Amino acid sequence: MKSTEGIEYLSYEKQKNTMLMLKIVARGEKDIKNGSLIDQDDLFKKMDEHLGL
Repeated sequence: MKSTEGIEYLSYEKQKNTMLMLKIVARGEKDIKNGSLIDQDDLFKKMDEHLGL
């Protein structure tokens, strides 16, 4: 692999990760606007139950 190919790949990966983060933020904002929230303690309790802890 040429060094420019490596740079292009890293640039692509960075762009892909940035887009994924923006999607997560947008989904979070939508959930807040719709009132689709869960208490933090309830979330961790559900996670523990799901994982059998």
